[in-house]
Amino acid sequence: MIKILLYNPPRYFNNPVVRLYRSEYVYSKIGVVPPMDFAYLCSALKGRDDIEIKILDSNGENLNLKKTKKNIKKFSPDIIVVKATVSTINHDLKLLEEYKNENKDVKIILSSRTCIGLESYILKNYQFLDGIARGEIDSFTDLPNILKNTEIKGLYTKSSPSQEIRVVEDLNINPIPDINELPNIWYTGYHIPPYCKSGYFLTASRGCFFKCTFCPTGGIKGTNFYLRKRNPINVIQELNILNSRGIKDFYFFDEIFTLPNHAEIISKKILEEKLDFIWRCEGKVNFINNNMLEIMKKAGCEMIFYGLESADNVNLNNVKKGQNLNQVRKAILLTKRNDIKVSLYIMLGLPNDSWKSFWKTFIFLLKSNPDSIRFNFLAPYPGTEIFEEMKARGLIDVNYANFDRHLSKENISNDITIRTEYLSEKELRLMEILFKKIFFYKLRDSV
Repeated sequence: MIKILLYNPPRYFNNPVVRLYRSEYVYSKIGVVPPMDFAYLCSALKGRDDIEIKILDSNGENLNLKKTKKNIKKFSPDIIVVKATVSTINHDLKLLEEYKNENKDVKIILSSRTCIGLESYILKNYQFLDGIARGEIDSFTDLPNILKNTEIKGLYTKSSPSQEIRVVEDLNINPIPDINELPNIWYTGYHIPPYCKSGYFLTASRGCFFKCTFCPTGGIKGTNFYLRKRNPINVIQELNILNSRGIKDFYFFDEIFTLPNHAEIISKKILEEKLDFIWRCEGKVNFINNNMLEIMKKAGCEMIFYGLESADNVNLNNVKKGQNLNQVRKAILLTKRNDIKVSLYIMLGLPNDSWKSFWKTFIFLLKSNPDSIRFNFLAPYPGTEIFEEMKARGLIDVNYANFDRHLSKENISNDITIRTEYLSEKELRLMEILFKKIFFYKLRDSV
């Protein structure tokens, strides 16, 4: 029997860490996201009588290092798959070097989107790791073969430095995550304002065909995170499972939920099944139309998050956002007309940002009056196109511990390791202070 432990490490200085596919960062003390990708891997490996698999979510259950270590020892795994972020990797791997020294035969595999492009650096500095899974961890259903020293596609090791990014090509093969393997802490342990009270992240599609240079999905050089959709029928099956568990709200974790023939179809299915949910989602302004929004509202959509990033068209073009301000204005207007709340993502510190571009963004926000604003500094993650650009232009100090755009919010780090062509680190910090003072009433973490 092969025992596989899927390990989500403890919180970072008591701050929950989001470690889920493209989203890896320190959050606030009131936001906890379940490791849904681990639940998908459990689903994919179910039925194999030679495998025992367990999820240890120390982040979700808020277990300290002592309790975490006790749980690992009790399960005594043959393989450990550990989550990490580029900014918290020292903390995330803290227990495993000691455990490896005591259990030489255990194989330890790292799963981290933000560490793509750093594999050689990581294996050099954390020599107890046996490999790094490049891509979606639930695509690595052949991971047990590592015990036979078999080469695994997409697994970066010292002897086989794979450059391939691996994904689940057909989301309908194992479409429903095995949430029985996650701790049953919906609404109590799991919850993440402003996305949903239950903490449930539902994925109806993965990947994206846009190439935003800062994005850990579309902005990675040679990326394979292409768009794939689930059959709406199994999305409804998953919702029926949630319904039976008393979960009444969730968040569509699709990169873009408002895709043509996607948002409408799933919303219609929800209505046909007479399911009573409140949900929120990510949207792309390019695809918004009145008919889509009407159906989404009837099906329970409460808020759509749009990525504005900047109200400067030059900035948007430079980062290959694939949208313009007129499309944003139209989408906001239509969304509000359909009584759906609007939240806008803003990114400070794009390479060509200046005081002029910032004031353009401020004025746009004041005029458009979104219901909420989510803003952060640019996080130029290794592996993304914008990281290479900023490094070449001398706009970044390569300090991997400070890439996380959320760290300053929690006062874990007071350093900003980026600057722009026109603004210094101190000026960016001043801009953050002004932004908070002007839009304080739009920045609340509430649902």
